[in-house]
This record gives sequence, structure tokens and C-alpha cells, in this order.
Amino acid sequence: MNSKPKLKIPTERFDVVLDVVLLAFVLAVVIVPMYYLNLLPDKIPLHFNMKGNVDNYGNKYTIFMVSGISVVLAVSLWWIRRFPHLMNFPVQINEANARLQYLLAIRLLNVVNILTTSIFLIIILLITNTALGYETNIYN
Repeated sequence: MNSKPKLKIPTERFDVVLDVVLLAFVLAVVIVPMYYLNLLPDKIPLHFNMKGNVDNYGNKYTIFMVSGISVVLAVSLWWIRRFPHLMNFPVQINEANARLQYLLAIRLLNVVNILTTSIFLIIILLITNTALGYETNIYN
């Protein structure tokens, strides 16, 4: 087995911007349910079918489960990016291409992390808006 070189990839300005965007989404995923908690009814929608109709309800505190999953996933992906030498790549990694490939892998994880967290935020907003009686027409 060919071992990949272990390199310390310096953080660039663009990576800091991505981290700030991620932090904003993570904070929103935590703050939005806390803000709406007292406004929500005791039963909130938890699952929607393919037509956008609610087919499962639960306690209003279960919205924090969605937030918790999002935060755990975001922190995990943020932490994993520190070990690019353990990732799989479509090309053979050597000293000549390791720095670029690692940087691209780290940036990919950053973007995937932001997108995943933003999807969780959208889910939380859909749940809260539906529970509060607002029409959510994302399916039409």
C-alpha cells in the first residue's frame, strides 16, 4: 500500500470565509428553533410525503433533534477535513500533487458542510412555518 504524504495545509483567506459562513449556518440552526419554541404548538410536523403533505407529527421539542443532528454533522465534517491524507482521491497522491489535492479536498468538504447545514436550516424553517400555519409551497 502506498502511503500518502502528511502535509500541513495552511488556512487561506477563502477557507476562513467558508468557516465564517458555516458558523453562521450552524448558529442559525441552533437559534431559529430556540426563537420559535414558545410560538410552536405542542405537536409539530416531523415528516412530509412526496406531495408536501404532513404525514407524521411529534412533540415540539423534537425540532432540537434536527438541530442536534445538523450540529454534530457540521462539527464532524469540519474536524475530518484536518486529515486529508486519510481521504480517498481519484488520482495517485505523491509529493508533487499532494498539496493541491489536499487543498481541493478540504475545500470540497467545506462546501459540502455548508450545503448540508443550509439544508438542515431549510428543513427547520419548513417545520416551523408549517407548524405555525403558514403555507409552504416548495412542492408546486
